Amino acid sequence: MRLSSDPLCWPTSPLADASKMPPGPVGAIPPPPGVTPNFENPTDVLNTINLVSQILSMVIMTIFMALRVYVKMRVAPPFLLDDFYGPNAWFTKFALLLVIARVFGAFRATRISAWVIIILMLCYYVPVFIIKVQVCRPINSYWDLSIKGETLITQRSLFVADTAMSTASDFAVLLLPIPAIVSLRMHMAQKLKIWCMLGLGGIATMASIVRMVIVIRLQNSNDQSVDFVRFNLLG
Repeated sequence: MRLSSDPLCWPTSPLADASKMPPGPVGAIPPPPGVTPNFENPTDVLNTINLVSQILSMVIMTIFMALRVYVKMRVAPPFLLDDFYGPNAWFTKFALLLVIARVFGAFRATRISAWVIIILMLCYYVPVFIIKVQVCRPINSYWDLSIKGETLITQRSLFVADTAMSTASDFAVLLLPIPAIVSLRMHMAQKLKIWCMLGLGGIATMASIVRMVIVIRLQNSNDQSVDFVRFNLLG
């Protein structure tokens, strides 16, 4: 087993030798090369943007979920399997694929393809979840810098794999219903409306592409804290 090259799984703690530390506050991780920390008047590097975006996202999603629950309880019951979401990208895409399989159930190829994508995503996310739990050994060395940590895989490799899978699955969800829509017997104006609604998923796909560019740049990042915030702001 090798020591991790990932700076978030510390092989040795930066807090281990207090005699070598400068007076005053000490950061959790060393600053980037050439940067002197300013703990009294720190520069706002995406902190406000991150805070505002997280608050807005939680508020907006809470409102939408409340409306969805109300509609399913009062207007158009019952609850279906695709009405339930989870705190993971797989659960959200699982729900979207179930919707596609149900709405386009008359199209056998679309229905089967949706379930194939669900199974493939499951075969990826379950093993990767287990790997992530073992990214640092012991796992508490991830947040406790006084504990020596070691790992078999770096977080950067996981970020690349996750982002690649996310981008591929976003494209799959976006493109899957198109053949079925083309074959529908309806006016072109109605088809365009459906395409426009499904095309909103293209925003998530574009965000995934940008995240892929950022995560590749992270391989040579000198300031991972800021770059991780940029990465997370895109989903």
